[in-house]
Amino acid sequence: MSKSLRLGVALMIPIIALSVMAGLRHYRQLFGQEVILPIQGYDPRDLLSGHYLRYSVDYGVVESCTYSHTGPAVICLRPDSAFRMGTEAPYNCEVFIRGRCKTGRFVAGIERFYIPEEGSMELDRRVRGKEAALLLSVNQNGKAVIKDLLFNGRSWRSQ
Repeated sequence: MSKSLRLGVALMIPIIALSVMAGLRHYRQLFGQEVILPIQGYDPRDLLSGHYLRYSVDYGVVESCTYSHTGPAVICLRPDSAFRMGTEAPYNCEVFIRGRCKTGRFVAGIERFYIPEEGSMELDRRVRGKEAALLLSVNQNGKAVIKDLLFNGRSWRSQ
């Protein structure tokens, strides 16, 4: 195999891998069920971390992860809110999110939202003001992807 062919293959592999990852994320956004969950900032000293807005998601369940719980967990969102340790969703659960219990919190990979640097302080203030929510797309396997950040039901981009 010639040097230039090996170089071409070596360059194409990461490009193909990134394209597949972007395509899967886009597919999850388009074909999942939409869910809106309220959020609020949880640590005023570290709410804005780099260009990511960090927050706590209100899944609507009374019982959730404790410090003694670790490992996989599922939160059912429809028809009734429920929390369950393990990988299986409750039998009658139509929409659920898979995640993990980690240091007393349920973590599903949706706990931060990328924001542009300009206007970041205003978004930080509004998330602390308890008027924020996430628009999620949740697929049938329980994988949630953020579609948008909402303030009073409207996209943050339109305000």
